[in-house]
Amino acid sequence: MMKNLILAIVLMTLGTGLFAQQNASQPQAEKSTKKDKKQEREAIQIQQFNEKTALINSRRFVLEAGYIISRDGTKTSVTSSLNFIMVDSAQAVVQSGNNAGMGLNDVGGVTASGNITSWRVERNEKKRTFNIEMGVSTNLGLINMSVYIPASGNATAHLRENFKLPSADFVGPLVPLEKSTVYKGRARYVIPGLN
Repeated sequence: MMKNLILAIVLMTLGTGLFAQQNASQPQAEKSTKKDKKQEREAIQIQQFNEKTALINSRRFVLEAGYIISRDGTKTSVTSSLNFIMVDSAQAVVQSGNNAGMGLNDVGGVTASGNITSWRVERNEKKRTFNIEMGVSTNLGLINMSVYIPASGNATAHLRENFKLPSADFVGPLVPLEKSTVYKGRARYVIPGLN
């Protein structure tokens, strides 16, 4: 009987020690898991930054707008296939449209198309953001815009007002040109004095 009691005490002591060791190593395992997840997130962010860098350097992308913010701050949901900013090498297209009317471009809005006259890219490697300053000489005059591309989420292109177009912000994802599904309307040319 005494042997059984001693054996039970020894087993309880060993069990308590093992349980204490297990509990002590558990926070270390949680720290290790958090560290691994942080490193994994960091690796994904670096990969996305590198992909965006390559996309911007290719100058072949489309900002497909999910909504447009007018000068007075009104936010309007729009059809991304009709509302976009396209960059194709030395050319660019800025288009607004809707499904309800014909408009100047046959898709319920305006299409400005022309040559890129200025292009400057600022990269912030620490924050993993980009800012593109671009000028486009179009059928509707010179359009100046700045495109802010955050580390994650939608890009925002701010179009500065010119004599034919009001200022507005196009907000949406940046998509490689070959994967874009936008529909370009007709770019009507402006004849001074007649429009």
